Amino acid sequence: MKKDNGGFAHKLRMREILLKEIENPIVMETHAGFGKLYERLYSHVEQGVAFEKDENKCAVLAIQRPTWAVYNNDSKVMLEAGVGFHVPVNFFDLDPYGDPWPHIDAVLMNSDKIPDFFGMAVNDGLRRFVMLGGGWKSSVSSYLVRYGSQAAKKYPEICREIMIDKLAEAGFDLSRWAVHSSGHGGQMTNYVAVAERKKAPGSRGKEKIE
Repeated sequence: MKKDNGGFAHKLRMREILLKEIENPIVMETHAGFGKLYERLYSHVEQGVAFEKDENKCAVLAIQRPTWAVYNNDSKVMLEAGVGFHVPVNFFDLDPYGDPWPHIDAVLMNSDKIPDFFGMAVNDGLRRFVMLGGGWKSSVSSYLVRYGSQAAKKYPEICREIMIDKLAEAGFDLSRWAVHSSGHGGQMTNYVAVAERKKAPGSRGKEKIE
């Protein structure tokens, strides 16, 4: 069966939205593939990090982006080990097939190494598994259970709720959010989040514009 990964046009559009929010982006791609997104969006970015498990694809990436750090390994494992945070990444591009939340968790485990303002673009395929009745075994099953039979229908809203909670636990507030469903029957959920580190009690910062 052919994987429906949301459509390349939708990936481009959501990342274009996020690029407008992040000044001087330093990009981390957790599933870089053959570098199509890089060619269209990130070729001007001098500093970045790319992960790719496929050795042949990784060889292409290393030639394509000589100033980036390119790792041939499982991105979740590497993120959990803190790999890639030697540069102040402020733009995270996550494109796993299926449940993206373990990768999001792995990024946020490194909250002390993340700048105070950052963005995240995610292709989320978990809704498909929720539609098929398999979402209850996912990493965010506790959220899905609350919505019961409405979980698939409300999954885009649930994503925002989960993101707010996970960012808060890592010490950040969600300041921008955009979501779009794509693929057959809306099986893919594409979203972008912009986060700001929580202010210390008593401090004064810029007022957030929702």
